Amino acid sequence: MPYGGTVKISSDAKYLANSDGSLTLRLTKSGHQLRTFAERVTGFDFSPDGTLIAAGESLSSQTTKVVSIYHVASGKLLRRMPINTFLIKSIVFSPDGKLLAAGSETTVQLWKLSGVAGRVPLLLAPKNAAKTCRKR
Repeated sequence: MPYGGTVKISSDAKYLANSDGSLTLRLTKSGHQLRTFAERVTGFDFSPDGTLIAAGESLSSQTTKVVSIYHVASGKLLRRMPINTFLIKSIVFSPDGKLLAAGSETTVQLWKLSGVAGRVPLLLAPKNAAKTCRKR
């Protein structure tokens, strides 16, 4: 099993995700690769219940940065939220799964997430209303 970069295990220990540029999902017990979610990943995290994975990505233009949220079991892209102001270094769900934060060296952007049928996360405020904090 080749691993590199960042490695995380889902809360139920069923899945292992690693990123060395691409975000790859494996079964923890066997190491069998299930899928690759994204290319050019700069940070990722599992939701507390292990059903979602959020990834910071640089899309092909290199100037477009997004946070993408995927359903772990199906691999389906559920939501893509653009961020054009910074390179994402880390992503984290809050312990209750209701907030998602993406950070760089100088900025943190925070979204309120709400589950609906099928656990599809929704941005509650307009996309430009996400809270942004900058280091002084």
